[in-house]
Amino acid sequence: MNRSFVKMMNRIAEVENHILKGLVLGEHGNWVPIADRKAVEEDFLAHISAGEVLYQGRWVTFAEVKNSRTKEVERPPHISMVSPRRAPKRMVIV
Repeated sequence: MNRSFVKMMNRIAEVENHILKGLVLGEHGNWVPIADRKAVEEDFLAHISAGEVLYQGRWVTFAEVKNSRTKEVERPPHISMVSPRRAPKRMVIV
């Protein structure tokens, strides 16, 4: 038999054994108990249901993220969003 086929069959048997033991692949590619993974998923869904998002490693409300991003994007008062060439004649460009 081809060696690569044998390796593949061994790998399949290894995966089946992990599954029979109640293990699943975790987010980092390691085998973890399904109960642990389920708890992590339930915690994640609880945060999402509460209207929270994971932002910079913390669970915060969407409004907090929006406010913090607005502050980051604020432009100085001397910058206009309208090009001087396209501005209406009565509009004052600062």
